[in-house]
Amino acid sequence: MPQDKRRINVRQLGKLLCLLSAGAIGLGLIGMMLWRRIPEPRAVAQNSSGQDSEDAVIAVPVTRQLAARVTSYDLPRATVQVALFPTDVITISVAVSDALQPIDAFVAGEISSTPTSIINGGFFDPQNGKTTSHLTVGGEVVGDPADNERLVGNPDLQQYLPQILNRSEFRAYRCDLEASARGSLRYDVTLHDAAVPDGCEIECAVGAGPQLLPDDTSELEAFTAYENGELVRDAIGSMNPNARSAIGIDADGAVYFIMVEKTAELPGLTLAEVSEFAASLGVVKLLNLDGGSSSSLRFADQTFYGRFDPNGSPIERPVKSVIFAQ
Repeated sequence: MPQDKRRINVRQLGKLLCLLSAGAIGLGLIGMMLWRRIPEPRAVAQNSSGQDSEDAVIAVPVTRQLAARVTSYDLPRATVQVALFPTDVITISVAVSDALQPIDAFVAGEISSTPTSIINGGFFDPQNGKTTSHLTVGGEVVGDPADNERLVGNPDLQQYLPQILNRSEFRAYRCDLEASARGSLRYDVTLHDAAVPDGCEIECAVGAGPQLLPDDTSELEAFTAYENGELVRDAIGSMNPNARSAIGIDADGAVYFIMVEKTAELPGLTLAEVSEFAASLGVVKLLNLDGGSSSSLRFADQTFYGRFDPNGSPIERPVKSVIFAQ
């Protein structure tokens, strides 16, 4: 081949290599530009219409982990403590005390082994120390609000008693007993009069209410009442911000203890805001528990409280029942 043609081919080959190199560099630069334009995932506070809002309850997705853990969420109007329990490795139970006592006292008394976590449970009358919620422990009914004379004898509550005595509860079922001696545990939130699933028994239960997810049952359970479209009853101040406690279940069956703190600077959450926050975590069933000064959550050796006195010290209110994980 003539030498001048070899030179041309070499030149052409050089140009081709340059073009290929330039193309690769260009693609790399475009890729870097695109990568830089993709924003990092971040937690966004949204209101019910889906619009960003500084005042809305923040939506923070929870990453599934195999171990129990507690996470603090700093929201615009409250700090929320959330303890998450995968129920394939953690058991959820109920404990009840004869005398009212702070949740930490249950560790040395009614709970036989050291629990991973405790949250306050159902409603009670602080004057006579009796429960106003249904309570079941070890398959035995240990608390019936119908036995509380101050509740059933209150003339202002007579029209609401059928609903009050059928309020919602968190249940632990013992199922599949024919397959094994111990069977398996399942958890649910349902009205007190709801039927027990076939092949199951109620292992433990704690009443409270209302349900917040999948639907708000405040009116159904007589926590609220309306006349001519106007609110005439709000038994637990559901529409006012406050310290709150709740227990939830997600689609995978994991259980959540949720406790909202109210401080001098942060007013706490309404029940609707608790529902919105829990839904953002993936909770599909949610039961409101006793709130206000009763709200308290213990995880490992640390206890979080829902209310504080004027000096900033936590209020350790004695309660009747707790839900615990171990």
